[in-house]
Amino acid sequence: MVRRAGGGTRTQRIRWRSSWLLALLIATACGSTPDTPPPSGSTAASNGGAFQLRPVVEVVPRSAAAWDQTELTCAERGQDLRDCGASAVEAPRIVLLGPAGDKYVLGPRIVDASDVEIAGAIPDAPPSSGWSVSVNLTADGTAAFQTATESAVGSRIAIVVDGRIVSAPTVEATITSGDVVVTSGLTERDATALASRLDAG
Repeated sequence: MVRRAGGGTRTQRIRWRSSWLLALLIATACGSTPDTPPPSGSTAASNGGAFQLRPVVEVVPRSAAAWDQTELTCAERGQDLRDCGASAVEAPRIVLLGPAGDKYVLGPRIVDASDVEIAGAIPDAPPSSGWSVSVNLTADGTAAFQTATESAVGSRIAIVVDGRIVSAPTVEATITSGDVVVTSGLTERDATALASRLDAG
């Protein structure tokens, strides 16, 4: 079920845990961001690809000689980009365009939207007037996230929404909570719509 701010103690718990999570991660460019994602195998039969956490294996800067040789998994936009990201959910390796135009080589997914137990739209902290989407992972998703962060301290994990990397924070410590701020800086309408889709798994 989708919760919105003012919806009671469950939303407050999401917000509190999300703040704790962000204290452990140093976010790089959160918010509504740019560019591209991936295909592989099945189509967007499920909503699993709407949200993915994947380890960052390598970042190829635009200025690097390897940038042209590093092929994007797919370069669609809009709905095609969303479908492409969903179809690649099982792919062990994908390449997406990051917020600054660098190419991110990502490893196998850690969790996806099928691991979301509850999603909520909550207002950003002042002075921002935007909205964020926060999710609580299932027990299995929380365990997978904890295992991944144990071995990723000092490394980065990408948050992918609809085929776009919205941020790629550095893991500062093992994260035992299953609470994740997926994205921020959205309108209330967009945040509520995304939370609804993630809540559907």
